[in-house]
Amino acid sequence: MDHLGYYERALGMGDEPSYGSRLGATIATGVLGAFVAYKVTEGMTGDVKAPVIGGALAAIAAGAIGQAVLPMSGFLYWARAIIVPAGAGALVGLYLKRQHEAMLDESWKSRRPSRVRA
Repeated sequence: MDHLGYYERALGMGDEPSYGSRLGATIATGVLGAFVAYKVTEGMTGDVKAPVIGGALAAIAAGAIGQAVLPMSGFLYWARAIIVPAGAGALVGLYLKRQHEAMLDESWKSRRPSRVRA
């Protein structure tokens, strides 16, 4: 515990987290990823489940990977806790948005008359 700074000790960061706090952090991470993925695809798709579920799962997975790689203090702690899961949710949202736009483009190409097709 000597390697922790004043703020880390004050927040109890050196203590082993309880199961409730781990569950709460996982839920918060999933909600963050779901929210970001939904906001990226908002209005694009009629289906809300795909970005919400995909964003939540990607954020939880990216948060776990970030927890294993990034350090526990400083700016990188906040990157690990917020930016990495939000980025994973944004990537899922961008993927779903691109997929939806490609589907619309194919639909448009198939509906044009044959003499207009290039």
